[in-house]
Amino acid sequence: MALFNADFWVLISFLGFVGLVFYFKVPARVISALDDRSAAIAHELEEAQKLREEAQRILAQHQRRQQDETKEINNILEQAHAEAERLAMEIRSAMIQRMERRTKMAEDKIKQAERHALADIHALVASTTIDATKDIVEKKMSSDQTDAYINEGAQELRSALR
Repeated sequence: MALFNADFWVLISFLGFVGLVFYFKVPARVISALDDRSAAIAHELEEAQKLREEAQRILAQHQRRQQDETKEINNILEQAHAEAERLAMEIRSAMIQRMERRTKMAEDKIKQAERHALADIHALVASTTIDATKDIVEKKMSSDQTDAYINEGAQELRSALR
């Protein structure tokens, strides 16, 4: 009865199962599948490493570009500030020159107006003097003497005013 013992049949079934497993090369297939899976994972890791390195290279490239562009922007801003200051100086200089020209023109106009006023005053004084002299001379001199004396005085006054 030892042949019909349950432990015996369990042992026979287990050995049969293990035999079938080895017969159909299940351990080799499992190991092969695990090796394939391991190789696939290693390949994916290598690919991920390559992608990471590429991403780092692209990031470094973009950072260099950003730094270059920042430097260029700063240079452009510096140039714009310098140009603005230069233009401000030119405008300030032009305004000062324009104000100086206008001041000189105003001073010249004032001097010219003074000369005209003095000339008008001289002419009025001369006219008044001539008229007064004429009246005095007419009252005290004869008409021939008066005309000669007036003409001579007028000539002297005109030459003195010039």
